[in-house]
Amino acid sequence: MPGYEPFLLCDFHVHTTWSDGKLTVGEVVDLYGATGKFDVIAITDHILMKKDLLARAGRLATLGRRAFGVRENDFEHYIDNVRSEARRALEQYGMLVVPGAEITQNRLRGRKNSHIIALDIKNYISADQSAADILREIRRQGGLSIACHPHHRTTRR
Repeated sequence: MPGYEPFLLCDFHVHTTWSDGKLTVGEVVDLYGATGKFDVIAITDHILMKKDLLARAGRLATLGRRAFGVRENDFEHYIDNVRSEARRALEQYGMLVVPGAEITQNRLRGRKNSHIIALDIKNYISADQSAADILREIRRQGGLSIACHPHHRTTRR
């Protein structure tokens, strides 16, 4: 980007139709790639807790047509989809696309919520475990973890 030459322009928090996004992985790649400005993006669709109430409400509202998160039995297909589009992004736009997930814990008591970006993970990581265990599993897989939405903290916490 002009004036920022020593830096890379990146977005490590991109959702697609695999969770709550409006665009497919391919459409996202084309959107970012066509700008000619982005160097790196990470596709990080939600992995949700099995009893996520927000996702349940969303599934009801859409009559089950949307899952709002990547499910364990779909994870391999999800990663394959991202990696396939990553190859195309590199060839067509010179843009790196990193596969990942936002491991999301939405609870009624907001103090217990966590949203963790997991970049370059190879296997599904359940959101139904402690945040510490999620972080350990990301590291075990050789991935990178990033705190997601740190600005959402309330003054009471």
